[in-house]
Amino acid sequence: MTGPRFRSGPTSTVLPFALSGGILIDHMQPAPSAMTPQRVATESFTDADAAVDRLIGIYERNTGFLRDRFEAYVNGEARSTRVRATYPFVREA
Repeated sequence: MTGPRFRSGPTSTVLPFALSGGILIDHMQPAPSAMTPQRVATESFTDADAAVDRLIGIYERNTGFLRDRFEAYVNGEARSTRVRATYPFVREA
């Protein structure tokens, strides 16, 4: 698959970019690394209250991770990588 073609003079040029959801992506660059909290294993629940408690725990842990990293940055801690955390998810079987 090639990127979009742009006319430039008598020939067309293929650029190493593609649009994805309106965002220009450079396919030639490696993905940057990111500091993340430790991954949480998926679990199955038959009790809705227990499932919601687990979701709340994951959410609080991940938002706490982001707050701590942001506070460290504001206080002058150098950052050499991106910081990322995700929302918990629910999959219905």
